Amino acid sequence: MTAHDIFPRHDHWIVDRATTNPLGLRGLGECGNPGLGGAIANAVCDALGVRDASFTELPVTGERVFALLR
Repeated sequence: MTAHDIFPRHDHWIVDRATTNPLGLRGLGECGNPGLGGAIANAVCDALGVRDASFTELPVTGERVFALLR
């Protein structure tokens, strides 16, 4: 497949200032990754090898990992 095989595209721009930085800037096409935290938590639980280990809240911190091991 090459660029000539792609269908025509019409972009739509939404201007929405960010509130998390002083310049109000966002990355182009920026969206969150809502599944990332859960995926990391599941990977940590798998790595611990503790049967039925699970996190009930994020972020995964050292304190929470040690609490799962107790």
